[in-house]
Amino acid sequence: MNRPPTSNVSVDAITLRYNAPLRRVELALVRRSAAPFAGHLALPGVTLWEGERLADAAERAVRTKVGLGVRGQGQLTVFDEPHRDPRGATLSVVLWAVAEEGEATGPVEWHSFDDVPTLAFDHNQMVEVGRPLLVDRLWRNEAFTRAITGPEFPVSKAVALTESLAGAAPDRGNLNRRLGGIAGLRVSSRKVVAGRGRPGSLWEWHGAPALNGAAHEAGTVAPQGAAVRGTGQDAPGQEAPARANGLHPHALHPQGGAAEGRANGAAHAEAALHRAGNLETDLD
Repeated sequence: MNRPPTSNVSVDAITLRYNAPLRRVELALVRRSAAPFAGHLALPGVTLWEGERLADAAERAVRTKVGLGVRGQGQLTVFDEPHRDPRGATLSVVLWAVAEEGEATGPVEWHSFDDVPTLAFDHNQMVEVGRPLLVDRLWRNEAFTRAITGPEFPVSKAVALTESLAGAAPDRGNLNRRLGGIAGLRVSSRKVVAGRGRPGSLWEWHGAPALNGAAHEAGTVAPQGAAVRGTGQDAPGQEAPARANGLHPHALHPQGGAAEGRANGAAHAEAALHRAGNLETDLD
């Protein structure tokens, strides 16, 4: 029996950093040097090598395209529309990555989530779909939260992280209660002084992360030998429900769903922000 051709697999990384002077989360965009979309900005991405793990491919994308190392990464979703790449059928596994501090060496531009220009391929939709998923992970997923906050941070940074990701300012009382309920996070005996105000609380992480975000983030990286399909854990021939796997419905079929995706993404971000202030901790 003739076997049908297989799809290529790419790994695209929504690569983040915290810009302290501007008090916002930014994502890295790199200018493509080759066709298709030569000269256009895009998310850092690479083709998955045979036998390569997704986390390793994401680190390679950031290292080779941005010129920085990675201090945390995890899977977000999958885009598998057959015609999303003009070179042929290619599904893309979208991961989040937090870049290490330093000066980028590649042709990189850093943009806020509210200032993303037109990107190559379907990368604008990746950002639209990925943003509320990142909001949902902030203060809930330990691997992502530790990576984006760093080992210690003041409350002002927690507010800025939440606001720049969710697009709305959090209730500070709820946010403080949320921080107080996270295992491994506690108020430092030291204080932070900003400007002429009174010293503020400094939060710091203690102990090793509960789980390795690169290999154990729930519903992200497939076990050894599993096919990349849905979240990487579906049996051959099965299409798992998008919402049950944490996938945005327009991620699987992004063409034609941008407007609805933006509306759903904003609502999802608002709901996630509300949960971040009110739910008990349930770090993955």
